[in-house]
Amino acid sequence: MHWILLGVAVVANATANISLKIAMTSKAGQSALAEPWLLVKQPALWAGLIAAAVLFVCYLLAIRSLHISIAYAIVTGMALVLTTVVSIWVFEARLAAVQFAGIGLVVLGVFLISANPGGQPT
Repeated sequence: MHWILLGVAVVANATANISLKIAMTSKAGQSALAEPWLLVKQPALWAGLIAAAVLFVCYLLAIRSLHISIAYAIVTGMALVLTTVVSIWVFEARLAAVQFAGIGLVVLGVFLISANPGGQPT
């Protein structure tokens, strides 16, 4: 069950980041300091805040039965990868080959960190 919770936390983390980016790059987001009430009306802001709450709850439930070093590496590393992939599609971000290599290293690192060491609950 904790792996499902971590998967939901990863998706929620990426969703929160992408949604908040959309909210802040909107017209309301660009004038947020002058007119903050316009930002509050942005659906993307609320989607980001709800996703952040889902991330928080799922992460808390997952770390009850996983070491925090493993849970944190999975959630942050895989959310970074997912957020990057989605930003390529949504924001047309351009990455160099070295950045793609870095993403591959993050995935490899998360895999190695989450490999079942002796005594680790699964």
